[in-house]
Amino acid sequence: MNTPTFLTIVLVISCTSLFAQPGNPNKAPDQNAVPIQGEWIIVLIGGLLGVAKVLKYRRQAIQK
Repeated sequence: MNTPTFLTIVLVISCTSLFAQPGNPNKAPDQNAVPIQGEWIIVLIGGLLGVAKVLKYRRQAIQK
């Protein structure tokens, strides 16, 4: 396993565990909903870039 792949896996696992933390206990129960924050946009863009790279790699492998 090369270094970028390992770092990607570590970052994804750490980000998902951070999202599992409970909300602010001082809020009223109906206000515990957490809105979608900017981190999800970054995760979505990273996933799309990953899919694009996999598709590009497959196209190059087919052409060879």
